[in-house]
Amino acid sequence: MSAERTLLLLAPDFPPSTGGIQTLTWEVYRRLANITRAAIAGAAPGNRDAGFGAPILRTAHAAGGGATMLRHLLEANALAARHGQPPCLLHCNHIFASYAARWLRWRHGLRYLVWVHGEELGKARHPGWVRTCLAGAEAILVNSDFTGNLVKTRLAGGRTPPVYKIPLGTSAEWWEQPAEAAPDPSAPPVILTVARLSARDRYKGIDTMIRAVAELRRLGQAVEYRIAGDGDDRPYLAALAEELGVADRVHFLGRVAQERLMATYDGCDVFALCSREQPSPRGLGFEGFGIALLEAGARGKAVIGGRSGGVPDAVADGVSGVLVDPTAPEAVAAAMLPLLRDPELRRRMGEQGRARVRSHFHWDRAAAEVRALHERLVTTA
Repeated sequence: MSAERTLLLLAPDFPPSTGGIQTLTWEVYRRLANITRAAIAGAAPGNRDAGFGAPILRTAHAAGGGATMLRHLLEANALAARHGQPPCLLHCNHIFASYAARWLRWRHGLRYLVWVHGEELGKARHPGWVRTCLAGAEAILVNSDFTGNLVKTRLAGGRTPPVYKIPLGTSAEWWEQPAEAAPDPSAPPVILTVARLSARDRYKGIDTMIRAVAELRRLGQAVEYRIAGDGDDRPYLAALAEELGVADRVHFLGRVAQERLMATYDGCDVFALCSREQPSPRGLGFEGFGIALLEAGARGKAVIGGRSGGVPDAVADGVSGVLVDPTAPEAVAAAMLPLLRDPELRRRMGEQGRARVRSHFHWDRAAAEVRALHERLVTTA
């Protein structure tokens, strides 16, 4: 069965655009290239299709929002109908892709599974249609217990397909490649966050971290806080740092190129992602998992994570890092102090985090689990 190309990937979120879903899709499905007929993705300038291993079919329209997404899905429908003849199982890397897959099942009898990452489930504009599309799947793949429970709650009272938690992670180069740089032991400890700076995604807690930096200063602990990422929320965050008197301690690195990301992690002492669960007019915002926490662990860094959403799946509290109340800057600062003042504790947690990633949270394992599930579903059609 593994030699047959029975997988067709529907991927609105796909490189060269960046983000956790794009990383997951590229890393998992390039490892499944030998059973993949094609990946259907949106139009993209300067796409980086080389190295994927399976054909990538680009629609004429990008997978944006609103009408642009609708045009992309209509074009994806046509491509999938042409390439998805049975035996074939569609893999939807996002709930939006399941909109197309549900129609293809109704019109052509094509079966599908869906990845649910978390936040999109809480912010979907058409919850009834989401419920219908998820209920029609052969299986639902999730990244954490939190996301899995959210799916089951949403589908309660109706058909609930089997839900499988797939361990996300990194590739071997993340724990094998020697560090390019190291923090200066004579300088204040460096805290790093890697995240998009979007006002709609303020749940990522960068504002909490800036407030925690101000609290650390009040407690007499000097630090440097580096923020890798960019977006429309940067002016707000910069103004907050200025207001709290820590603009000299908060440094915005902007968007860091993928080839420089490891070195960026290597240059910090502690990694922090204090994501919280935050209601908004569009629904509940939260971190479905937090791949950046594993990337930091793979580079041997102790991590601080918000006790919310799927973050507890990514951080072993007291082993690879510390879980904190992401709504309380004072609590975040208090939890950080031991790490900032004890290099040996940081080293020990970092090494335990690296071992945890190597043994459990890596893309080879994730791809193997998806492959096994795919082949099981195809053979039981």
